[in-house]
Amino acid sequence: MSTVKISWFTAFPSGKLISKWFATPIRYDIPRGEAQPLRVRSDYQWLRVISGVAWVSYAADAAVLRDGEALQLTHKMGEIVISAEKGLPLSFEILRGDD
Repeated sequence: MSTVKISWFTAFPSGKLISKWFATPIRYDIPRGEAQPLRVRSDYQWLRVISGVAWVSYAADAAVLRDGEALQLTHKMGEIVISAEKGLPLSFEILRGDD
């Protein structure tokens, strides 16, 4: 799984603007040094870090995300655990696509 740097005005190959493609984000805030388990639903597709550093573990893999980076989520990941790293609080969003 790879991470991408998201610009809210970047267009996808389909020509949709990302700001239109993502609808109704769900925001989470995690205090420094704490973790939050989440079950990935099939309709949620991206986890985007707003501020802080996230350690995201899922299945048999993990990813580190920094400000503005995003990770595509799939229902096959099942439960993921997101941890606030580097002694900083973490703010992130779960974003949905409209496809």
